[in-house]
Amino acid sequence: MQVNNFIHYLNFPEKLSAVTEEEITHVVKEFPYCQTGQLMYAIQLNANNSILFEEQLKKAASICPDRTKLFEYIQLQKEITPLSKEVKEEIITQKKEEGVETKTEKDSVVADDKFVPVEGKDELDILEKEYLTAAISSTILLESDNAQEEIIEEKEVNLFDDSISHSFSSWLKHYSGQEQNADLKEEKELNQDIINKFIQEDPRIKPKKTVFYSPTNMARISVTDSGVVSETLALIHVDQGNYQEAINAYEKLSLKNPKKSSYFASQIKILKQKLK
Repeated sequence: MQVNNFIHYLNFPEKLSAVTEEEITHVVKEFPYCQTGQLMYAIQLNANNSILFEEQLKKAASICPDRTKLFEYIQLQKEITPLSKEVKEEIITQKKEEGVETKTEKDSVVADDKFVPVEGKDELDILEKEYLTAAISSTILLESDNAQEEIIEEKEVNLFDDSISHSFSSWLKHYSGQEQNADLKEEKELNQDIINKFIQEDPRIKPKKTVFYSPTNMARISVTDSGVVSETLALIHVDQGNYQEAINAYEKLSLKNPKKSSYFASQIKILKQKLK
């Protein structure tokens, strides 16, 4: 088998039935591990209804990586053979029928040509009438829709008529709704003015400076802070001669420690005597 023929059969596997068994067997013997050759040999045997097809199909299936393609080619070859016979029969019957139909077609064409202009004119008139009626009906529907929209808009505008007598609750609801809308509008305008003013001034937020820890400052704060009270602080006030501050400290301590209130009371009594 020549290379050109081999490539041709690859592109058109349905023509493998025309290949002779000697050509394809020569390829298979020379190249036993050629997947395409084994596949073509199986298709050729199937097309010719050979008894060796089943055995060759097993070989081709064992070598072929995609068995679905093998199945598709085999099925394609099975479908081609009966179709070719049916096509031949149809061609023969068509040739027989063409000779009979040519005379009748000529007669019918001559008869139809006489009436074609009249039928075409009638069809044009009918189409024009249908088009006009459709256009008129669409304009009528459009006008009616516009009229309905205008009526609905008028009803929505005149939904609350002042001339008609209403109940007190309906009057109140109507005017309160108007007032609420006005208030909301004013509030939005005010908020917008505040935002615009803030943007114009462009304020800069400065972070607070962290104070450096100083034990001296903390001691001074603890002494001067009236909330911080202890017995040691009261004794310091006594040593410094700050008797009134010492009395205040003992009074706070007596409130915090009721169990030692008698002790604190005696100290307060002594300090008050010193103040005299």
